Amino acid sequence: MAIQERVLNVDPGWQAPAGAFDEQPAAVGNTNHGFPWTREKPTRKQRLIVAGFLALLAGIIVFGDFERDPSRQTDFGQVRFGAQAILEGRNPYDLVGPGLEYEHEYPLFYPATTFVAALPFTVLSARNAAIALVTLSTFLLGYGMTRESWHLLPLFPSAAFIDSVHAAQWTILLTAALFLPWLAFFVAVKPQSGGAVLAGTSSRTAWIAALSGALVLTASSLVWLPHWPIDWLARIRVADHIRAPITGPLGPLVVFVLLRWRRPEAWLVLASACLPQTFMWYSSLMLLAIAATYREACVLSLLSTAGFALTLLVIEKNPPNVRTVMWAVFICSTYIPVVVAILRRPNVGSHPVWLEACLRFRQGSRI
Repeated sequence: MAIQERVLNVDPGWQAPAGAFDEQPAAVGNTNHGFPWTREKPTRKQRLIVAGFLALLAGIIVFGDFERDPSRQTDFGQVRFGAQAILEGRNPYDLVGPGLEYEHEYPLFYPATTFVAALPFTVLSARNAAIALVTLSTFLLGYGMTRESWHLLPLFPSAAFIDSVHAAQWTILLTAALFLPWLAFFVAVKPQSGGAVLAGTSSRTAWIAALSGALVLTASSLVWLPHWPIDWLARIRVADHIRAPITGPLGPLVVFVLLRWRRPEAWLVLASACLPQTFMWYSSLMLLAIAATYREACVLSLLSTAGFALTLLVIEKNPPNVRTVMWAVFICSTYIPVVVAILRRPNVGSHPVWLEACLRFRQGSRI
């Protein structure tokens, strides 16, 4: 059977995922919902089975990483260490970095809101905490993204997802927030990813959850570490490898996505490009979630993964201005294909919450 594209009744070529891009379940016509061999909407049981299987595989990958190197460090390992430190009344910003108690190439760049969110994981070892975060996040992403169809499953074999798993990154959970609005409670743990979720969401539930989470996590973090914003900003300012993709080579081309300003996914991509972030492939995970069809998801995943492979080759050759070359490859294989995919769609759609509020305010001021 030939692959048929998913169709939204009011907007051919795109169906907003329930959650970030659409407050209500999306309307669907009698078309294929993703894979070439099925026309049926996934049942809850099927989604639970698939999500459980994906979570198991992700957990096995992290387990295997620690089996090969028991002393390995993950990004979540830093966060868990920070959570343990604040429980002991110590400042983790003074303990993580080159030559410090938690030996690491870089200082601690996470806000203290992240440490508060990680407090439940302190009862586990560093290995088990990483496995637990990745397994739970993957399950939620797999379950949430299959609500209307299977078409986004090509995201899982992508380099962006695999990189997120190896690093035990929060990006998996925050990508899941695009489909399960209540997960926006955690946007404050990684603002450079969470901000993009809020910029593109049409869900008021997501905004309520995000504001509630920001209030709870920030207030709690200030109780544990009253001066953490000063420590955090001092380290961020000297991090020359953290930058907004839009400032990189070819990055300004992302602005063309505003030609589709009525579409919520356009704002998600633009916000992601404008927020400072580390040059790592896991940063692009949520970009792949804008795919409207199975075919589009495959193309975006393959292009992103090809860019990752090319980056490894660049690192091996170590040419002059290697970081600039890597940024160019990253932008060309992730942001540019996503922008092209959005530009192929009509400029119609449900506005993000913040844009809808601005339009209503403007309309009211004219009355």
